[in-house]
Amino acid sequence: MEEIYVNTEHLKWVNPRHSTNRTGQRSFYLVIILCLSLLSVFLLAGLVTFGFLHHDSRKLLSAMNSQFSSMNEERDLVNANVSAMSDQISSMTEERDLLQADLTEMTKELERLQSLFNQKKTCPTGWEMFSGVCYFLSGTSANWDEARRDCRDKGADLVLIESSKEQFYPFEYQ
Repeated sequence: MEEIYVNTEHLKWVNPRHSTNRTGQRSFYLVIILCLSLLSVFLLAGLVTFGFLHHDSRKLLSAMNSQFSSMNEERDLVNANVSAMSDQISSMTEERDLLQADLTEMTKELERLQSLFNQKKTCPTGWEMFSGVCYFLSGTSANWDEARRDCRDKGADLVLIESSKEQFYPFEYQ
């Protein structure tokens, strides 16, 4: 049986994929490692750059949110002022309308008084006019109550004359 095993030493199976040129394989692996290393460096640089940009954008976003908040507060103040001004305008409009109505009423009263003033006044028979007022001089004497009742019966009233000119005017003609 020895004969069978004697020949086996000389037979070695050679894999065609395994070539004896190992330096070519090493170069190939080194190129792959170099490419992966460069890719890792670029990826790391991109991540760092993105981190800085992201950090800056967060600051910008925070500043914009703060500005937006202050703008909302200003808008609320402006709305409150507009509402207050609207209420004030409304009350002023009501006041203007009341004043306009008062003015219209006073204007009518003024026109009425002017028309009365412009009319030529005449006194009834037996009465005398002084400064646009009619006086009746009674020839009878009576106490205050009786004299006042007599005046009221004639549609007049008893008066107290304090001006000396007014007191002596009706007597100038007699």
